[in-house]
Amino acid sequence: MSQKQYIRRVRRTLASGRTNRAAILRDLEEIFSSAAEHGQSTAEVIDRLGPPEDFARAAEEQLGVDRPRLLRRRMLLCALPAGLLAVAFFLLSRLYAFISPSSSVSVIGGADGPTAILIASQPLPGSGAVPLLLSLLCAGLAVWAVVRYFRKRG
Repeated sequence: MSQKQYIRRVRRTLASGRTNRAAILRDLEEIFSSAAEHGQSTAEVIDRLGPPEDFARAAEEQLGVDRPRLLRRRMLLCALPAGLLAVAFFLLSRLYAFISPSSSVSVIGGADGPTAILIASQPLPGSGAVPLLLSLLCAGLAVWAVVRYFRKRG
C-alpha cells in the first residue's frame, strides 16, 4: 500500500468534523515526511501505524471525538430528508389520484355536428402508483434510520 492509499483510507474512515479531520491528516503527513527524513520506508511506517481504520479511530479518540455519537447524528440527519421526500411523493401521488381522464377532454370548435373534434389525453398507466411507491420507500428509509438511531442510543 502506498502513502496516498493509506491516507485516503484514513480520510474515508474519519467521522469527525472538518477541523479535526484536517488536523489528523496533517499529522499523518508529518509522520510520513519525518519517517522519510530518518530513512524509514513507507512500508515500515505503515507497519508501525497499523491498519488505516485503527489509526483513524485512535486519532479521533485522542482528540476526544465521540465517534458513535457522530455516526448516529449523521444517520438521523439522513432520515430527515428521506421523511420529507416521503411526504412530497405521497402528496404527488394524491395529486395524480385527483386527475381523471375525463377532466382532460376538450372540444375544439363550437359546432354540435360532425365538425367537433375531441382531444383527450390520459395519464400514463400507473403514474399515480410510482410516486406512492417512492413515498413508501422513502418513509421506510426514514423509519429505519430513526429506529437504528434510537437502538444504538439506548
